Amino acid sequence: MTIKAIANEELLRETLAETGFNPSKTARRLGIDYGQLISALKLQSGRPFVMATGPEPVDIRTLGRPGLQPFVVALKRCGGEWPAKYRSIIEIARSAYDAGTHEMCQQTTEGWVVLYSIPRKTPTKPRTYFATMGAID
Repeated sequence: MTIKAIANEELLRETLAETGFNPSKTARRLGIDYGQLISALKLQSGRPFVMATGPEPVDIRTLGRPGLQPFVVALKRCGGEWPAKYRSIIEIARSAYDAGTHEMCQQTTEGWVVLYSIPRKTPTKPRTYFATMGAID
C-alpha cells in the first residue's frame, strides 16, 4: 500500500495518534512503506529523508556520536525492526534501565537508528518502564 492508496486521510491521522505519532509503527500498522510515509508527512523538518543503504557496518559504534560510541548496543534501519541478533543485548539494556543503573536513548543517523545504554554515575531507584512494555519490535 502507498500513501496515495489511503483514501481516508482521517485513518492516517487516527493511526498516527494511536501509535503516539510514531511513524515506524504507523507504517507497519497500515502496511505503508516507511520512506514514503516520512516523505509524505515531511517529518524531517525540511531535511531530505535518508534511507540506510548497504550492509550494516562491521563496527556499529562507528555510527554513534563521538564520546558516546562505547555505549552503542544495537543498530537497525529506520522503520525496521530490531534485528534478532540484538534482542538479547537489548533485553539486558532494558533490565539495566529498569534497575536504575543505566539510561537508554536513540539517535538516527544516515538512515540508521542507533541505540545507546549509558551507565548512570549515581544509580536511581528501580523503575518498571520496560518491564511493562512486552516484546521488542
